[in-house]
Amino acid sequence: MTELDNVIVNKNGVFIIEVKYYSGRLYGKEDDFEWSKRHKSKGGNVYVKKVKNPVKQVGRQVYILSHCLRSSGADVWVDGYAIILGAKSPVKSRVILNNTRAIDRVIHTPGKKKLNTGTLDKVCRILDKR
Repeated sequence: MTELDNVIVNKNGVFIIEVKYYSGRLYGKEDDFEWSKRHKSKGGNVYVKKVKNPVKQVGRQVYILSHCLRSSGADVWVDGYAIILGAKSPVKSRVILNNTRAIDRVIHTPGKKKLNTGTLDKVCRILDKR
């Protein structure tokens, strides 16, 4: 089981968009299990907290949704992305989106295989049941 923030289905494919809002600065590497979030309060106190690595989280979500769709008869490619709002992140990854224009770009760029109307309908029916 997993929770998906956003699933977008269009002729260009199936997309998961995980939304993360953090204040402060994120530290970590693409393959780390957890990242550190460092935030300095208005009073000057510094807080450090461990957070889930959104790259790993989206990878798991893509795996689960792909398996769910395939086992229900829709063999489609699923792309996953995380958009990080509010925080600065030095992590460079094709999975990390830095603004809403990037969402528009990825969902409107033709993917591995365009979806025909029948496949689009099948995917939507499967998702509606879930």
